[in-house]
Parts: sequence; structure tokens; C-alpha cells
Amino acid sequence: MLLRQLKLKLKELLSLRFKHQMNILQAACYFSAEGVVIYLRDMFEGDSKGMLELTEYQEPFGGNQAIHFAALKGNKKIIDILVKDFKVQVNARTSNGLTIMHCAA
Repeated sequence: MLLRQLKLKLKELLSLRFKHQMNILQAACYFSAEGVVIYLRDMFEGDSKGMLELTEYQEPFGGNQAIHFAALKGNKKIIDILVKDFKVQVNARTSNGLTIMHCAA
């Protein structure tokens, strides 16, 4: 996998930003890259502070978190991983007050 080849440190993974200032977990959710989501889960296992930073980051344009992008794309499997393993709050709201239910509609 490309991420393993890059041998990025956890701090570097947290600071990566992609198009529209999405972090790596948001980008993985947006592009339905389940393998990357699982890789991140495994990399941050036992690092609750890093995992929280990764999941609660809100991109600056709409305030979306990773779970909002997963809901937008309708990827139930990734949503399940986010809720079960990342302990993401299902009632998280964007800066516009939207929940994952709004995003999924």
C-alpha cells in the first residue's frame, strides 16, 4: 500500500491536507477508500488523542468531519468503522448545522 511505502509518522498523517483542506481520513471517506480508513484505524490504535484529532477535524469550507463525507457517499461500511472503531459521534454537526442524516439524504 502506498501509505506504508511512504512510512509517514503519525504526526505527519495528522497534518496532511488534500483538496479543500480535507485531512487524510476525510479524503479516504470521500473517495470510499476503505483500505485507507482501516490502515488509519490500525495506525492510530491506542492513540486516542491522535484518533480524536483525526476524526473531529472540520474542513474549513463547510465544517464537515469524516463521518459527513462517508454519509454523503452512502458508504455504510466506512460509517460502521468510524462509529465502532474510531468512536465518532453520530450526532456531529457541520458548521451549517447539518447532521449525517442530512448528508445521507
